Order: sequence, then C-alpha cells, then structure tokens
Amino acid sequence: MEALVDNGKTKVIGECEPPIVAYFMPRFITAYTSGLSNLNILKTKRILRSARIKPAVNQVELHPYLPQPELLECCNQNGILLVAHQPLGGRPLRIVSPNASRPGPLHNSEILKIASESGRTAAQLILSWAIQRGTAVIPKTSNELRLVQNVDIVALNEKDLETINSLVREAGPIRYLDPSAHVGFDVFDEDKDEPVADSAPWD
Repeated sequence: MEALVDNGKTKVIGECEPPIVAYFMPRFITAYTSGLSNLNILKTKRILRSARIKPAVNQVELHPYLPQPELLECCNQNGILLVAHQPLGGRPLRIVSPNASRPGPLHNSEILKIASESGRTAAQLILSWAIQRGTAVIPKTSNELRLVQNVDIVALNEKDLETINSLVREAGPIRYLDPSAHVGFDVFDEDKDEPVADSAPWD
C-alpha cells in the first residue's frame, strides 16, 4: 500500500485491525498500514517509530465513559485523527466485553436530563460532545429516523460539556470492547508492550 502512495495511486491508506494486530505489527507497518484500530498510546508510538508513512487515523472505542484524553492528546500531537467506533457506548459480544451488562452513556441520567431540557436526543448530545472535542464518530444504526438525528449535532455550552466530561469520574472508565481475556493478555496496557514477538500464543 505504501507503494501505491509512492506511485500516486492513492493519497491516504488505512487498515482496520483487531487489537491482536500487535502480533504482526512489524510486518503490517512496513508493508501497508497507515490506519490504526484499537491501539493505545504505547503501541501507537511504536508504530510511529516504524512507519515510513505516518498513520492517518486511529479508530478506537471512545465515549463519555471512556474518553481517553491522553490518547486523544497523543494523536493530536502526531497529526493522527482519533475516530470513535463506539461513540455511544454499546453492548458487544460478552466474549470481548466484561462490561456487556452495564448500561452505556445513552442511559445516563445526566445526559437524559440535558437531552430533555434541550429538546435533543441522548445520542445527539453524545455525538456533539465527541465532535466538539475533536474526534470523528462512526455511530451505527439501521433506524432511518436515528440516521437523520445522528447528523443533527449541536454546539454544547460549557456547562453541558463539563457535565458530560465528568461522567467518567462517576461511572467509568468503562470499556465495552476488550478482548484481553480472549487473547490472553491486556491489549491496552500502557506499561507493558505486549506482545512484541511475531507470533500468537496459539501458534
């Protein structure tokens, strides 16, 4: 893929990887990856040291219960767009979510209160919050009405921004997508860069 950029056939390349891409990271980075998915600060910095073409985006779980401000700052400093693939929280398969049964921010009483007072939906407020702090969002819905509502965002005032910013201190951090138990190590550990070998424990 980097060769395609060199030949002028594309300008930005990206590859959405599961967290276990770390097993194959050196091969992926030198070969064709310029987009990241589910990588923390430690692994993002490792990629930045290896990649010839700097990653354009890092797609991660990001919502009021998991705002990841340090990762956002790291990406901003390195010109990487942080993209929220679960901007409303969510309930993925239990095998990758130890918090699958915990209600997401869509059901938070403070967000619902602001929504009621402003005539907006909880989803509109959360998406507005995410965009206002400089992240891109990829909300998922098959409901036509929600599709329309989700693009109707609004600039939040400082009070409402701070209210949503404070939710993580009360309810979180809550990660709804965490395959650590499934793959056998903490893929989001900022102190231990694991794994570094080009192999998986099941090889």
